Amino acid sequence: MHVGDVNGLKTCVDCDPSCATCDCQAEYCDCDFESCCSSCPTGKVLFMFDCYDSCPDGSFLPGGQGDECFHCATHCTECTNTASECTACPIDFKLIDDMCCLAHAFLLIDHISTYPCVDNCPEGYFADDDDICQPCLAPCENCMGAEDFCTSCVPGMNF
Repeated sequence: MHVGDVNGLKTCVDCDPSCATCDCQAEYCDCDFESCCSSCPTGKVLFMFDCYDSCPDGSFLPGGQGDECFHCATHCTECTNTASECTACPIDFKLIDDMCCLAHAFLLIDHISTYPCVDNCPEGYFADDDDICQPCLAPCENCMGAEDFCTSCVPGMNF
């Protein structure tokens, strides 16, 4: 049961049968159109005030455990364990090492960035076969195709 508004009067009304408990006072919930679940029966998961058998597409269970699903990151159509651990990407994006990057982009994993996808690998990096920017090895200052295929050398070194 929860408190509902029936003809302008506060009264107790039954929760949607899919809910274990509900709350029509919840922010962003309109019980005239939604179930407004605040918890689900055993074996079900909560997502956006509704109960499901499993997390819907575009959502995940943190660490694969618990009883409430959360939205995946913006560029993930599916994710697992965390919002940014993508398992599927939208059209025009590609999956690179659990990240969704634009189809023409590369992933720069050892850089501090909120979105580590880049149009080109920066100086001192090359794009490997998985489209991940990898650092060049010394004495290469810049490289192409492999970490030790130098296109320029560090100062004091020559080809």
